[in-house]
Amino acid sequence: MNNLNDFDFNTIEDYGEKFDFDQNEEPSIKSIMKRLQNIEMNNMDRNIKIQMLEIRDQVQNDKIKKLEVKDQVKSDRMLQMETENINCLNLIKQLETREQENRKKIQQIEANDFEKDQKIKQLEMRDQEKNAKIEKLEKSDHNKNKIIQLLLLNNQGSNIEPKPEKSSQKYDAWWSNDNDDNSDQEKKVFDWNFCDETFERYMTQEKEFSRNFLHKLYSNNGGVNWVDKTIIYLNDDTHQYELDYNGNLIHIDLSSNNLTGILHSYIGSVSYLTYLDLSENNLIGFIPKEIGMLINLRELFLNDNMFEGKIPKELSQLTKLIRLYLQRNQLIGKIPLELGNLYNLESLRLHTNRLIGNFPIELSNLSKLRILTAYGNSLTGTPPRIRNCNISV
Repeated sequence: MNNLNDFDFNTIEDYGEKFDFDQNEEPSIKSIMKRLQNIEMNNMDRNIKIQMLEIRDQVQNDKIKKLEVKDQVKSDRMLQMETENINCLNLIKQLETREQENRKKIQQIEANDFEKDQKIKQLEMRDQEKNAKIEKLEKSDHNKNKIIQLLLLNNQGSNIEPKPEKSSQKYDAWWSNDNDDNSDQEKKVFDWNFCDETFERYMTQEKEFSRNFLHKLYSNNGGVNWVDKTIIYLNDDTHQYELDYNGNLIHIDLSSNNLTGILHSYIGSVSYLTYLDLSENNLIGFIPKEIGMLINLRELFLNDNMFEGKIPKELSQLTKLIRLYLQRNQLIGKIPLELGNLYNLESLRLHTNRLIGNFPIELSNLSKLRILTAYGNSLTGTPPRIRNCNISV
């Protein structure tokens, strides 16, 4: 371009208007060269700008590609997540189906358990009725034995056998003498008046024994300070005691009556007792082992006193026991494993004492147990597993 022969003046004419050339004047070589330099510089700037734009465009294309790659990755991830979500939904449906099946099974099991519990209750009711009948028969048999002994004493030396003449005649009987086979049967009339008097005397003696027992309890356990003293008079108006038809003491309720002192061993002498409540008093000392002689006892309440020492293992002899309350005393030692023999027990309360050691595994034999409380002690280990039993430890 430095040589003017190589320059195309047509180009200058074409750009004359752009470069503000005066068409009537002939441009000078210097001005033309200067203009050309300016044009080249402008072209160079434009080329640089174009290159920069191309570079930028390339960079943007690279970014776009990267973004497309990322977008593709995200799309793949979304597809994967959607697939996983579908799998999760399917799994949830399966779990819901299983849960419904399990609920149906649980309902069936509960229904079966309810039926079994109802049958068990019916069997227990029948068992209790049978036990009550057996007790009545035993008491009746006991009374008959007493009468027979008294009759033997009255007819000592005679080998006679009572035989009622007619079932409707209660107080007459035939007495036969079997010493001679050929002799005529001798008809004798039995003195039933004597029998009635003897039985009445027996009932009076039993009632007197009950009265003496209550007087001992009164004199040895702070009777002068008792809240209710009507029990010692054996009045029918009090709820504190109950006698059976033979005059035997079968029910004692002296709860919240301000009893004091120790519980003596003669407590075991009232063998017909079925209910004993001495709770919420101020009794101290040991629980007498003779209490295990009350074999007819069904309910025993010694809670809320100040008894100390160990739980007597003789309590295991009370196999008819349904409720045993020993809570809130100062009892020490371990829970006797012999308590596992109380197979009729339904409620056992031992909480708030000073018991130690493990729970005896024998307690798991108490299939009828519904309530077991043992908190407030220093017991260790796992409590026994008893079906349908509410255990608080």
